[in-house]
Amino acid sequence: MPIDTENQSVTFTPTDSVNYSSVPVLVNVVVTEPFRQGSWVNLADDGRLLYKRDNLGNRIPDFTACGYKAGKEGIPYVPTRVVVIPGDGDDRARIQAAIDRVAAMTPDANGFRGAVLLTAGEYQVSSPLLISTSGIVLRGVGESETVGTRLKSTDRSGVYNSNQTILLQIQGSGSATGTGTAQAITSPYVPAGSSSFEVASVSGFSVGSEVEVYRPCTTNWITAIGMDQLSPIEDRWKEGMRDLYWHRTIQRIEGNRIFLDAPITTAIDQTYGGGTVRNYAFAGRIEKCGVEDIRGLSSYDETKRDLANNYIDEAHAWTFIQIGAAQNCWVRRVTSRYFAYSCVSVMQGAKWVSVLNCQSLDPVSVVDGGRRYAFNLDDCELCLVKDCTNDSDRHQFVTHSNTSGPNAFVNGTSTRAFTECGPHHEWANGILWDRIAVSGTGSTFAIRNRGNAGSGHGWAAANSLAWNCAAPEFDVENPPTARNWMIGCVGTIDTYNSAAVPPNPDFGTYDSNGASVFPVSLLGRQRQDTLGTPGLQIREYVVGDF
Repeated sequence: MPIDTENQSVTFTPTDSVNYSSVPVLVNVVVTEPFRQGSWVNLADDGRLLYKRDNLGNRIPDFTACGYKAGKEGIPYVPTRVVVIPGDGDDRARIQAAIDRVAAMTPDANGFRGAVLLTAGEYQVSSPLLISTSGIVLRGVGESETVGTRLKSTDRSGVYNSNQTILLQIQGSGSATGTGTAQAITSPYVPAGSSSFEVASVSGFSVGSEVEVYRPCTTNWITAIGMDQLSPIEDRWKEGMRDLYWHRTIQRIEGNRIFLDAPITTAIDQTYGGGTVRNYAFAGRIEKCGVEDIRGLSSYDETKRDLANNYIDEAHAWTFIQIGAAQNCWVRRVTSRYFAYSCVSVMQGAKWVSVLNCQSLDPVSVVDGGRRYAFNLDDCELCLVKDCTNDSDRHQFVTHSNTSGPNAFVNGTSTRAFTECGPHHEWANGILWDRIAVSGTGSTFAIRNRGNAGSGHGWAAANSLAWNCAAPEFDVENPPTARNWMIGCVGTIDTYNSAAVPPNPDFGTYDSNGASVFPVSLLGRQRQDTLGTPGLQIREYVVGDF
């Protein structure tokens, strides 16, 4: 690959043609653009990305496997099996019956049963709709306010922190359950961003095994990161509260070293209890479900307003779409209006979910804690939120406690934001914000120690990064035992965090402040490296002493 260092441009011409419609892959094109390279990710002579490691071997993770089918396939068009038209009054029973009818059908060779098509018009729904069987898509004819499909919740039972009602759920059952013997990870230190390690025995494992990697939350680790100093005392982190799990597939075994399909995103250190790996099953998890081309509305009381005349009713639907215990699912081309909490929330047990080309508009609630989280990743993994926008939210592209990555937010815009974009609380790890732009009075972008906020939010994230993002202000900090990056971002850097406990945290790892870096999209270029060469196998070998 030729690099013109004088003019700071790069030309990359792929030799293979690959089209992944749902993912930002820069393949089958010629890219020529000005750029500056950062120090943590830069280009090798052959055009692939090189990653710098710190003195312990930690690096920026590979986010390639985020999203539907681990980014390797585009989202399909699923044939319509049942058509529903708007009726008079409550449409909930008719729509649910259509979903249940498709659920009873035999899936095709690709695992899809079919789609329920909601034709143009408004559908009133008095209680949540549920997709709980694999292979079902709920589809409208578009998200237009006037000629599209409008799904309107008339449920007026919503209550903050008690009954935060949902319009539509894609929901499996149960959780991951370990099977067989847990094998100790014997590598002295497995750096964040690594996808291989040694174990005591590979007995019971084989290529293709679904495995659960476990990292305990120990008392000495809590002390090391200062989360034993929060107040009040009951909010301090305790042993077992922040245990981390990653669910992976074994790609290769060499001796006692196993190689996984995606990296772990917090270091596994024998000093802090090491870790284990075991086979697992998730019998109740569903897959291959989607929602597309629909506008969601939440009916609210327009007479309830604050002194500034803003709508503040909360006795209505809080979330448009929620996904849990499901994999290889998607939401695309949907718009939400008036919901108090979220357009799309991806929850526990969700994996390989894509949320694409969605909008969160005009939320209705009090502007206060626990409200207005537009695009929300909560204890899910390998999920992707891409090309989404929101307006007037508090936490816009947000994660919650123990959310283990990789997970990625790519090419998003937030306007009139009330507060910070970024992780919300308690050690989300391996999160990418890639080309996220935030604006609004008081809006910031923060990956930081939130101290005593909430119920002891503490370190909100680790081994996470903002890449080519823009915001009025950034506050990125490094937790002890980990690192957070701010690379190629534009905005003022906040040098004082009054909330931090303990005080005066280490500044984050800043690179190329005020000027974007190449590649324009980190995830896009990572996908190009990995998927642009069919049959490529990434082999990671850690050499030397860290």
